[in-house]
Amino acid sequence: MLLQAAEAWPNPIVLLTSWARIRPLGKAAWGGMLDSRYAVFAPDGEVEVDAGSRRVRLASGEGVEIAAPGQPPDAPRTWSPDRIARAVATVQ
Repeated sequence: MLLQAAEAWPNPIVLLTSWARIRPLGKAAWGGMLDSRYAVFAPDGEVEVDAGSRRVRLASGEGVEIAAPGQPPDAPRTWSPDRIARAVATVQ
């Protein structure tokens, strides 16, 4: 899934999946399966991710992975251009 807006969301939106609660705070958010794990990426602006009783806030260019539903996300890290391209390719 890829959400995009021309500017930051004027009203908070929240996406609920069986893996996580995803709240885009900037202009875009990506979420989906990548390398056999659920992943969330912040391509433009911040994204808040709640899963497994843990909340993380991603800055632009950062992503997290979640091993299984009910598990917490790992620590945010900057994604490589290759990883970003593979994520975006899942929704094109």
